[in-house]
Amino acid sequence: EYLDNDLEKEISLKKNQNNYYKEEQLWYLAENVVKALALLQKNEISHEDLKPSSIFISKMGVYKVTQHNFAGSNIPAYHQRLPGIADARTYLSPELLENLQRYELRPKHNPWKSDVFSLGMTLLHAATLTSCDRLYDWNSQTLDFEELGVRLASLRPRYSENFQDFLQTMLEVGDDLRPDF
Repeated sequence: EYLDNDLEKEISLKKNQNNYYKEEQLWYLAENVVKALALLQKNEISHEDLKPSSIFISKMGVYKVTQHNFAGSNIPAYHQRLPGIADARTYLSPELLENLQRYELRPKHNPWKSDVFSLGMTLLHAATLTSCDRLYDWNSQTLDFEELGVRLASLRPRYSENFQDFLQTMLEVGDDLRPDF
């Protein structure tokens, strides 16, 4: 199937038109991606590079998850952020950031819970039409949790408490509090 549009492009277009996603659209996006990632987890495969540009949109409006090597890179997101590697957008989990601080070549983490965090950041990006890149400090390999809280709070006037709680759960700091697929 030929896929020429991705979520990153769709978000950019919506931002240019100041056209926020309706909550039903975000639930549909989440459902499509969760189904794909649940299938990956069932087969003991993690994505490890989930972000708007790795989610393509079919002509029928179905969101399709692609692996990093299909989407143009053969280096997982975590390894792209190791010192000496060129900048790349990536929504890493707090556990992966801690591994980066220790220069771990083989990060110790639950990869599916890290994928949940990345999906949460992707959905936050879509819901706010604003990239989450500025929440990351790549010099110190940390995430600004205070600003993340502000960003989550900005959802209140536009989206239901149920949707906000869903995102909050996906973006829990501790992976023991975060679900997997």
